[in-house]
Amino acid sequence: MHLNLNEITDTWVVKKPTADGEVTSIECFNKDRELMVQFFGLRKPGKPELEEWKTLVESL
Repeated sequence: MHLNLNEITDTWVVKKPTADGEVTSIECFNKDRELMVQFFGLRKPGKPELEEWKTLVESL
């Protein structure tokens, strides 16, 4: 996979509610406000999000 970093104009940390608790993602958009890529921490259904992922995202 290749991601053209020059095309990214906005990056957001997004927190979404789920049945298993909040899930955090990093979402990158281009100039046309189209989603280019999403990053999520490794998680299994029925399990909460890893604290290490939350800490990493908060450090950005």
